[in-house]
Amino acid sequence: MLYIRRKYAKRGLQIWRSVGMQSPVEEIIPPTIACLCSLTLCEWHLGEVASSRAAIAKAISLAKELNNMHAVADALSWAAIRIAKEQKSVSLEKRAEKTYAEYRRRKASGSGERGFRLPLC
Repeated sequence: MLYIRRKYAKRGLQIWRSVGMQSPVEEIIPPTIACLCSLTLCEWHLGEVASSRAAIAKAISLAKELNNMHAVADALSWAAIRIAKEQKSVSLEKRAEKTYAEYRRRKASGSGERGFRLPLC
C-alpha cells in the first residue's frame, strides 16, 4: 500500500514539474504540497528518513514561497507527525534495549525465575 501511495505522490510531483499545470479552481492546499506531505510519511515508513526530511522541508519551503498560510500550516503539521513518529520509534527502541538487558542480567544471575515480566514504561 505504501509503495503505491508513494508512486502516486511521486507521479503527482512529476506532472506538476513537467507541465506546470494550474488547477481550474483555487485549492485550499495546492496538490504539490499534498503530494510532498504524503510522500514524507511514505518515505519515513519505508525507512528512507533522509528522503522524508527532504520532502517535508521542500513542502514547507514551497508553501511559504506560494504565500499560502493554510498550506504552510498543513505542511508543518505533517512535519510534526513525522517527528513524533520518529521520536516514538527511538523511545521504543530504547525500551526494547533496556528490557533485553534486564532479561540478560536475570538469566546470567540464574535466579531460576520462570517467565519474565516486561516493564510498562
